[in-house]
Amino acid sequence: MEDEESPRRRRKRSGPPMGGGELEDEVELPPAPEGYEDYDYYEAGSDALQTGDGGGFDAAPLDIDIEANTDNAIRSIGAFRFVNVVIPQGATIDSAVLTLETSAGGDLDPALDIHGDDADDSASFVATPSIVSRTFTTASVAVTDPISAGQWTSPDISDVLQEIVDRAGWASGNAMTIILNGYSELGPDGVNFKSLAAGGVPSLTIFFSGG
Repeated sequence: MEDEESPRRRRKRSGPPMGGGELEDEVELPPAPEGYEDYDYYEAGSDALQTGDGGGFDAAPLDIDIEANTDNAIRSIGAFRFVNVVIPQGATIDSAVLTLETSAGGDLDPALDIHGDDADDSASFVATPSIVSRTFTTASVAVTDPISAGQWTSPDISDVLQEIVDRAGWASGNAMTIILNGYSELGPDGVNFKSLAAGGVPSLTIFFSGG
């Protein structure tokens, strides 16, 4: 949690975050309320895509394409890792949302569940080059309604994050990974989100108390 006495600042970036864009002047943001954390990530290797059968792993995807299919060689799973999540162990997650940007011309008909990596300190996709081998949280949130192009904000995923921060081994400053798991069903359902490599800047916004 940030010190309310200090102004919050965010660097404006021109061009893709890891694709050679330059940081411009800082922009001062309004003071954050108590128990507020907002995470963007710029660390290379912070998103990944994999097919449901465990093949086709990509730690630098050009697109996070979440497809629903009964064939696990086609069904896909995407993940976004956030580092230095400053929330105390056992804190109450009052609300939490994931914000992504859809890819231009991509599918907008999701059929997926949002889980978390049920780990004390979620490993990077370089150290652990897999999504499907990770333990998914029991808590999940379904996303089945068509979405609009542009910025998309998830339903509340506080139960998913609560399961992670309630772990005995969770500590403030650890990393957590949010997983988008395509349904095992037939149909045209799918959604395309911008990856880090494509200039996307996923963010995780969390309100919490206690801990």
